[in-house]
Amino acid sequence: MRRTTLLLSKFISIPIILGIYICVALTIVNSAFGWDILYGLPRNDSPGELNLRILAGWLFILFFPHVINGILLSRISLLSVFIRIRIRDTMWYYLLRYKLCIENTVIWSVILIGVHSLRSTAKLLAILIVFISHMVMWTLIMMVFDVVLHKSSISIIIAPAACISFISMAEHFPTIASIVPSSYGMISRSSLFYEKGYSPYVMVLLNTSISALCIFVIYLLLRLERCGYEYDRS
Repeated sequence: MRRTTLLLSKFISIPIILGIYICVALTIVNSAFGWDILYGLPRNDSPGELNLRILAGWLFILFFPHVINGILLSRISLLSVFIRIRIRDTMWYYLLRYKLCIENTVIWSVILIGVHSLRSTAKLLAILIVFISHMVMWTLIMMVFDVVLHKSSISIIIAPAACISFISMAEHFPTIASIVPSSYGMISRSSLFYEKGYSPYVMVLLNTSISALCIFVIYLLLRLERCGYEYDRS
């Protein structure tokens, strides 16, 4: 972790990023949503009805760190030739990229939950484990598209678009809401609020399962890319 943090500091200013994250977290936590935004979206009795203000707030806290991840990926790409020469392994180059993105995502999540805890400690453990695992899941989904497309500017947009699509499906078809990945980070859809919902620990398991699948896909794609590169050189 310490080594990754040192690497992170070479591409972005950690004090500035921490300051931005704290200011944004304070703004989000103190915003008048009429609902604790870290719980996710409240369940609606009428299918298709969404509070757009709460939806925007939820999407913002999920994908705000992706903006910094995009900056990270862009800056690493600019130095890719020098980094590859030093590392001499394509797999480790991509591992470096994605370790930094995950660390950035976790930093934002911890700061947001830490600021939130100053206002309320209700269900804090559930929020902590579910929210962080959900944030990491979406970051890994973004990474899958980054490997496939080799376009960071596009990959950081696809994950939010997919999340919005899943939320829309869940709201219009409540019967499938429990199996839609966008619901796995919402405590409001768990058994703590809804008797038919999953427990927070099951939600963490679901988030972790999708994350593990993404890691496998990323590894497989990078292995295939590496084999293709070695074949072209031969």
